[in-house]
Amino acid sequence: MRRRLIAGGIFVVIVVMAATLFFFVGTWLVVEDPLVHADVIVVLSGRLPERAVEAARVYKAGYSDLVWISPPVSPVDDLKAMKISYLGEDFIMRKF
Repeated sequence: MRRRLIAGGIFVVIVVMAATLFFFVGTWLVVEDPLVHADVIVVLSGRLPERAVEAARVYKAGYSDLVWISPPVSPVDDLKAMKISYLGEDFIMRKF
């Protein structure tokens, strides 16, 4: 009985440590460097509209004269074949 309690306690400690590591490992990977002037601002697709809004803010602040928008994987052609109108993420990114 005593061995089971010790093993159970060790298991609980390991699970708690693993969960803590899992949820907080990302904070160790974040590096916040100050913004400096760049040749280009690159906006990766996804997380619409947060990425486009942030790129627009950085552009308006004068950190670059050029913004590139990565093309998303788009269902436009498939939807067009089904006669469903969809402008796409790239259209909205350009508007920002």
